[in-house]
Amino acid sequence: MILNNCDVGHRRAFVTASTSLNKSSLPEPASLNNNSSNSESDLPHIAAKSTASANALDFLTYGEAVVDAPLAEHYGMPAPAEEGAAQALPGDRRGYLTSGLFLTTMAHPDKTSPTRRGKFVLERFLCQPIAPPPPNVDVSLPEVPEGEATRRDLLEAHATDPACAGCHIQMDPIGYALEGFDGIGQVRGMDNGLPIDSTGTLDGVPFEDATFDAGFTQNVSM
Repeated sequence: MILNNCDVGHRRAFVTASTSLNKSSLPEPASLNNNSSNSESDLPHIAAKSTASANALDFLTYGEAVVDAPLAEHYGMPAPAEEGAAQALPGDRRGYLTSGLFLTTMAHPDKTSPTRRGKFVLERFLCQPIAPPPPNVDVSLPEVPEGEATRRDLLEAHATDPACAGCHIQMDPIGYALEGFDGIGQVRGMDNGLPIDSTGTLDGVPFEDATFDAGFTQNVSM
C-alpha cells in the first residue's frame, strides 16, 4: 500500500489532500526511467524500480518530472501542456525527497515527521540501519499551543533524553531540511505559527534546505 496516509486525518489537517492527488503523485519519481505505470506499488519498490536505470544522484536531484494537472496545482506550477511530458519543477523541488509521494508517505496523518523522513534517507539511501526505540520509552511529542514551538523545537527537546539522543541526532537533522514541506508535500514557511528553520546536517556537513545541493549529495556520493 502506498499513500494510504491520505486518510481522514490528512484531509482534516490538509484541506487539499484527496485521493486523486494521492494517485497523481505516483508517476513523478517513476518518470526517471520513463515508467509512469506504478499505481499500487509500495514506496520502497518505486524507489528501487525508478533508480534501476538512473544514477542515484539524479534520483535525488532531478529538476524535471512528469506531473498531471492536480499535482502541478499542488506544486504551484502550470498545468502540463501535453500529457506524459516531463516539465521543469519549481526551484524549491529537487529530486525524489521533495516529491509529494515521499513527503506524504513519510509523514503522520496530521503533521510532518522529520524523524521518519530522515530515517528513510539513512536506511534506504545510505545503508545505515537505525535501531528501534528502547522499550518503555515514550516516543510521543507534546501538543503545544500555536506560537509556542515548532515540530523541530519539540524534536530537539526530545533528543536531549539520553535514551533517545543516539538515533535522533542521526535522523532528525536530515528530516529538518524537509520541514519546508507540510504533511502532504506543499511548500510552507511557517509551522505552528512560527518560522521554519530548514537547515540540516549529514555526517557533520551542513546543507541549507531540501534541495540538498552540496553537503547532502557530497556525502551520498562517497
